[in-house]
Amino acid sequence: MATCEICKQSQHKYKCPKCLLRYCSLPCFKLHKEEICTKTASSKAPEHRPESDIRVQHRQELASEPVVKTEDMVAVDKLHRLGVSSELRDLLSNPHLQQMICHLNTTTSAPGDIEVAMHEPIFREFADKCLEIVESEESVAG
Repeated sequence: MATCEICKQSQHKYKCPKCLLRYCSLPCFKLHKEEICTKTASSKAPEHRPESDIRVQHRQELASEPVVKTEDMVAVDKLHRLGVSSELRDLLSNPHLQQMICHLNTTTSAPGDIEVAMHEPIFREFADKCLEIVESEESVAG
């Protein structure tokens, strides 16, 4: 996990909502807010938009980017099936699994952390269900 960008001693636990700088505690946040963030907030502050608008823009950006296809690439329709799976939604209602996925999404050492996560039964069940959904489409189509 990354260290606090203010004190450079502790692991970060939080991110500044204005500029996304990582910090570990309230004293570090106050120092950042008073001295640093006021200088950079205007240039880094994201404009406030509804989450649905952000999702639409993100999808449009992804659709417009050139994609180099590989054999490991999962088709968009299969990814959509992951998004609408009630079994995955049930698994994702588990707070421990949510916490693990959030950690994996922000870690700088993802391969090692994923290997550790695979030793957790709830994460392994989640990963297996994702693979089952994606691979079941391949066997039906092929």
